[in-house]
Amino acid sequence: LGSVLLIVAVLGILEYINSSKVMIQYVYLTLWLIIGIVGTTILVFDVNSLYAIGLLFGVYLILNGLGYISNALTYARRAGRKGWQTLIVLGLVLAACGVIILMHPWWDTIAGLFKVLGIMMLLSAFIGILHLIWIWPIASE
Repeated sequence: LGSVLLIVAVLGILEYINSSKVMIQYVYLTLWLIIGIVGTTILVFDVNSLYAIGLLFGVYLILNGLGYISNALTYARRAGRKGWQTLIVLGLVLAACGVIILMHPWWDTIAGLFKVLGIMMLLSAFIGILHLIWIWPIASE
């Protein structure tokens, strides 16, 4: 896990070096650096891998939910799309799921952790599909 996170972080940093320097790229660089630090920490110290997976996935869900809320307020509301309030609620649900994963240690067993992560991934995919439907540009706009 530590090696994979470190390799992904290096690839993300290399992508940042080759990209145009817009604001979102600096946010991605920060995330790649955090992933690299987590990967290095797992390699150097004896960190429980299940704890690290649960922690990373919980943070991912929180950030994903906040991103959906931001998109709903920035794009869907301004474009006058119907259902942008629902996107905010779904983003809050996703962020709450991330907090629940961080607060409750489901990583006692591998099976328990991956059952919870599987359910949360399905929920995240469903919310992502709804987000795409509401945010996708309409040809008449």
